[in-house]
Amino acid sequence: MVRVSEDGQSAHTIFRVLNRFSDGLLHQVGLSDLTFVEATLKTGRTHQIRVHLQSQDCPIAGDERYGDYQANKRLQKLGLKRMFLHASELHLAHPLTGEKLILKAHLPQELAQFVLMLENQEKAV
Repeated sequence: MVRVSEDGQSAHTIFRVLNRFSDGLLHQVGLSDLTFVEATLKTGRTHQIRVHLQSQDCPIAGDERYGDYQANKRLQKLGLKRMFLHASELHLAHPLTGEKLILKAHLPQELAQFVLMLENQEKAV
């Protein structure tokens, strides 16, 4: 297990809750809830999002290094095959011109389907 270190470099992440799931489907596999969050990085440290969430007892679903092994096994039973982490938007400077670039990517199909399954379960309950 990895923890935030007192003597480590400072890092700043802003989290915003997008959705919370706590339905019968999660309860069937022994989980109480899942929270879908957006993270905005103000610094760029290795594994920053993963470390910050784990330090708050909210590890990323499917994260084998910083996550909850038992919860991950239960999520696999619901069809989550990988870590639920996705970069939806990156801001960077073009390496030659310095022009500001914004790269956007939709949530991958397997993660979007997982969210849809949870949303449908919430509506059914």
